[in-house]
Amino acid sequence: MLRAYFSAGAPKLEITPWGSYEGWSSVVRNVVQWLGLRDPGESRKHLAELADTETDSFRLLMLGWVALAETHGTSLWDKPGSPMGLTASQVIDEIEEQERHPARIAPDGLEAIREAIATLLRKRSPRSLGATLRHRLETTIDDMCFIRRRHSATNVTLWSVVPAPDYNPRK
Repeated sequence: MLRAYFSAGAPKLEITPWGSYEGWSSVVRNVVQWLGLRDPGESRKHLAELADTETDSFRLLMLGWVALAETHGTSLWDKPGSPMGLTASQVIDEIEEQERHPARIAPDGLEAIREAIATLLRKRSPRSLGATLRHRLETTIDDMCFIRRRHSATNVTLWSVVPAPDYNPRK
């Protein structure tokens, strides 16, 4: 492919260079487009858009989680003022209960969580939600992050959103 491209005089196509990848861009992307294939630069733009969508959805999940935990949560450290946590099962059960009874007033944050989960999960289940939360554990978005803790009385995993600057996993 490269030999044919250079034998044809290395025609320059109209592409926007990638910052410090100008040398790569001028050869590889030109060859790919010269062959009639899609510009790899378009894939890069698409991936950036997807990443932004995932971040926005995770942010929405966090905000909804805080609101729902204030209503239905369990204290993470069994002391006043500690963050309120929810299990992945509690959240999925709450969404399904709302879908079975749409006339009831949804708890604060539930619609935001439902919307975020629709974007973030391939299959809506406690296992999928737990895996997504584990994958993004302690990821900071807008100075917030998810943490998890096993509840001492029930031995289930509680998830909570806490201010990231205040969170120290060694405390």
